[in-house]
Amino acid sequence: MLTLNHILLLLVTYSGLLVGTIISHFTKEELKAGKKYFIFARPVVLSLVFFYFLKFLAVSPAISIPLSGIIAVLYFLWDVKSNLPYNDVLAYSLLAVILFETAGTFAAGLIFIFGLLTASVYYDTKENLAYNLILPVRDNIVYLFIGIVIALI
Repeated sequence: MLTLNHILLLLVTYSGLLVGTIISHFTKEELKAGKKYFIFARPVVLSLVFFYFLKFLAVSPAISIPLSGIIAVLYFLWDVKSNLPYNDVLAYSLLAVILFETAGTFAAGLIFIFGLLTASVYYDTKENLAYNLILPVRDNIVYLFIGIVIALI
């Protein structure tokens, strides 16, 4: 039963990529102005997930807060420097492990929001909806693969 719950939670969180793409498709005018904020919001959401994970592991706030801040800064710098969709593969790999370890709805909600932001950042207004739906799902499929493997072990 735990395996089924984990896989369903994994699929719901992964659907954030699809929902983000669909929202981006219908709000193209606002998307242009919003992308600059989404680029800053993604590291913040990732650091919140990491902070929640450290809190789940009972790590002291004196350690977890600075460590989460460092994660946010490093991810932001890495994201700005590379500007490729593939840089999220590592982030989604870590998120799959965190989701399994915490199995909490708070982490799942943050991962869903991270997916919304990720799909919005990589949405290409010059391409059609089908292309934009396939791109983030294809690039971050490792999240599902790792999550299912962990659930089945």
